Amino acid sequence: MFLILFIFVGMPELTMYSWIPILTGVILIYSYGFYGKALEQGDTSALVILFKFIPVLTVVLAFIFLGQTLSSNELLGFVVVLAGATIVSFEKSRGIFIKGFGMIFIAILMWSVMTLSGFDVSRTDTFYNSRHEKADN
Repeated sequence: MFLILFIFVGMPELTMYSWIPILTGVILIYSYGFYGKALEQGDTSALVILFKFIPVLTVVLAFIFLGQTLSSNELLGFVVVLAGATIVSFEKSRGIFIKGFGMIFIAILMWSVMTLSGFDVSRTDTFYNSRHEKADN
């Protein structure tokens, strides 16, 4: 379908910033594969609780790579989510390594990276403006 469109319209110019949504989509597709594989391998109730670590990992990665900081309320929420998910997942697993943990961790990491990949874009009015502001600099 897209091939027919490219025949009539032509291939659009792809800049570095136009690759962001493409790569984000690829990450999303693969993350669902890891998520499904994890649910297939392990106890769904324990893995879904671990899935709540997405915001926690996103905050950590944003701090490391983007220099983002947290307000006191955000830090409190971070600690509550981290503590709650840790306690519940430990109770579910009874101290045993959860089957599917590796797959769910990869999915969580991919979702966090996907969230952060749109960070620069979300700070501007539109994706179009973001691309052109960066091109001008």
